[in-house]
Amino acid sequence: MQATVGKPAIITAAPPQSTGDAKATLSRQARLIISVTNYHPTDDGSPVEVLVKGRIGDGVEREVGRFGITPDQEYSAAEPSGALRFSLPLPRELTADEPVIFSVQLVPVSRDKSDKAARETGNERDKGASLRLGKVEIR
Repeated sequence: MQATVGKPAIITAAPPQSTGDAKATLSRQARLIISVTNYHPTDDGSPVEVLVKGRIGDGVEREVGRFGITPDQEYSAAEPSGALRFSLPLPRELTADEPVIFSVQLVPVSRDKSDKAARETGNERDKGASLRLGKVEIR
Protein backbone atom coordinates (compact mmCIF):
# COMPACT_ATOMS: atom_id res chain seq x y z
CA MET A 1 0.00 0.00 0.00
CA GLN A 2 1.64 3.18 -1.20
CA ALA A 3 0.75 6.78 -0.37
CA THR A 4 1.88 9.89 -2.23
CA VAL A 5 1.06 13.61 -2.15
CA GLY A 6 -1.74 13.22 -4.69
CA LYS A 7 -2.92 9.70 -3.93
CA PRO A 8 -3.73 8.40 -0.44
CA ALA A 9 -3.45 4.77 0.60
CA ILE A 10 -6.84 3.46 1.76
CA ILE A 11 -6.74 0.80 4.48
CA THR A 12 -9.45 -0.83 6.59
CA ALA A 13 -8.61 -1.88 10.15
CA ALA A 14 -10.86 -3.80 12.50
CA PRO A 15 -10.98 -2.98 16.21
CA PRO A 16 -9.47 -5.57 18.54
CA GLN A 17 -11.81 -8.25 19.82
CA SER A 18 -13.12 -7.54 23.31
CA THR A 19 -11.38 -9.77 25.80
CA GLY A 20 -11.30 -9.67 29.57
CA ASP A 21 -12.83 -6.89 31.60
CA ALA A 22 -14.92 -4.54 29.41
CA LYS A 23 -14.54 -1.77 31.98
CA ALA A 24 -10.73 -1.83 31.64
CA THR A 25 -11.04 -1.75 27.84
CA LEU A 26 -13.25 1.36 27.98
CA SER A 27 -10.95 3.16 30.41
CA ARG A 28 -8.01 3.33 28.00
CA GLN A 29 -8.02 5.20 24.72
CA ALA A 30 -7.72 3.17 21.54
CA ARG A 31 -4.65 3.86 19.40
CA LEU A 32 -3.88 3.49 15.72
CA ILE A 33 -0.49 1.88 15.07
CA ILE A 34 0.97 2.52 11.60
CA SER A 35 4.06 0.71 10.29
CA VAL A 36 6.09 2.38 7.53
CA THR A 37 8.32 0.02 5.55
CA ASN A 38 9.60 2.44 2.88
CA TYR A 39 9.84 6.21 2.53
CA HIS A 40 11.12 8.35 -0.32
CA PRO A 41 11.31 12.15 0.20
CA THR A 42 10.41 14.75 -2.42
CA ASP A 43 12.83 15.12 -5.32
CA ASP A 44 13.69 18.70 -4.31
CA GLY A 45 13.84 18.07 -0.55
CA SER A 46 10.76 20.11 0.34
CA PRO A 47 9.14 18.83 3.56
CA VAL A 48 6.04 16.66 3.72
CA GLU A 49 4.09 15.16 6.59
CA VAL A 50 1.84 12.12 6.83
CA LEU A 51 -1.87 12.95 7.23
CA VAL A 52 -4.11 10.18 8.59
CA LYS A 53 -7.90 10.38 8.39
CA GLY A 54 -10.55 7.81 9.29
CA ARG A 55 -14.26 7.09 8.97
CA ILE A 56 -16.71 4.35 9.84
CA GLY A 57 -18.83 3.15 6.92
CA ASP A 58 -20.24 6.09 4.97
CA GLY A 59 -19.74 8.44 7.92
CA VAL A 60 -17.84 11.69 8.09
CA GLU A 61 -14.08 11.47 7.63
CA ARG A 62 -12.12 12.83 10.63
CA GLU A 63 -8.48 13.69 10.99
CA VAL A 64 -6.79 11.14 13.26
CA GLY A 65 -3.38 12.80 13.30
CA ARG A 66 -0.18 13.77 11.51
CA PHE A 67 3.45 12.78 11.79
CA GLY A 68 6.71 13.28 9.94
CA ILE A 69 9.52 10.96 8.94
CA THR A 70 12.82 12.16 10.39
CA PRO A 71 15.43 12.43 9.23
CA ASP A 72 13.89 13.32 5.88
CA GLN A 73 15.81 10.79 3.82
CA GLU A 74 15.22 7.56 1.94
CA TYR A 75 14.26 4.68 4.24
CA SER A 76 13.66 1.02 3.51
CA ALA A 77 13.11 -1.77 6.03
CA ALA A 78 14.77 -5.02 4.96
CA GLU A 79 12.34 -6.97 7.18
CA PRO A 80 8.94 -6.15 8.74
CA SER A 81 10.56 -5.95 12.18
CA GLY A 82 12.62 -2.98 10.92
CA ALA A 83 9.57 -0.87 10.04
CA LEU A 84 9.13 2.57 11.57
CA ARG A 85 6.05 2.55 13.84
CA PHE A 86 3.85 5.50 14.72
CA SER A 87 1.09 5.57 17.33
CA LEU A 88 -1.82 8.01 17.12
CA PRO A 89 -4.71 8.32 19.58
CA LEU A 90 -7.94 7.23 17.90
CA PRO A 91 -10.77 9.79 18.25
CA ARG A 92 -13.68 8.43 20.30
CA GLU A 93 -15.97 8.85 17.26
CA LEU A 94 -13.93 6.17 15.52
CA THR A 95 -13.96 3.68 18.38
CA ALA A 96 -16.74 1.22 17.71
CA ASP A 97 -17.17 -2.47 17.02
CA GLU A 98 -17.06 -1.73 13.28
CA PRO A 99 -14.03 -1.60 10.99
CA VAL A 100 -12.54 1.85 10.36
CA ILE A 101 -11.50 2.99 6.87
CA PHE A 102 -8.28 5.02 7.02
CA SER A 103 -6.69 7.20 4.38
CA VAL A 104 -2.96 7.88 4.70
CA GLN A 105 -1.50 10.63 2.53
CA LEU A 106 1.63 12.74 2.26
CA VAL A 107 0.96 16.49 2.39
CA PRO A 108 3.37 19.41 1.87
CA VAL A 109 4.06 21.46 5.02
CA SER A 110 5.73 24.55 3.57
CA ARG A 111 2.67 26.12 1.98
CA ASP A 112 0.30 28.82 3.20
CA LYS A 113 -1.75 27.06 5.90
CA SER A 114 -4.98 28.61 4.56
CA ASP A 115 -4.67 26.80 1.20
CA LYS A 116 -5.81 23.34 2.33
CA ALA A 117 -6.65 22.07 -1.19
CA ALA A 118 -3.16 22.88 -2.52
CA ARG A 119 -1.50 21.25 0.49
CA GLU A 120 -3.41 18.00 0.00
CA THR A 121 -2.99 17.72 -3.78
CA GLY A 122 0.57 19.04 -4.13
CA ASN A 123 2.23 20.33 -7.29
CA GLU A 124 5.38 19.81 -9.37
CA ARG A 125 7.58 20.79 -6.42
CA ASP A 126 6.31 17.84 -4.36
CA LYS A 127 7.06 15.12 -6.91
CA GLY A 128 8.73 11.94 -5.85
CA ALA A 129 7.52 11.70 -2.26
CA SER A 130 6.10 8.28 -1.43
CA LEU A 131 5.44 6.12 1.58
CA ARG A 132 4.85 2.35 1.70
CA LEU A 133 2.77 1.06 4.58
CA GLY A 134 3.14 -2.23 6.36
CA LYS A 135 0.69 -3.19 9.06
CA VAL A 136 -2.02 -0.77 10.23
CA GLU A 137 -3.90 -1.80 13.35
CA ILE A 138 -6.12 -0.54 16.14
CA ARG A 139 -5.06 -1.42 19.68
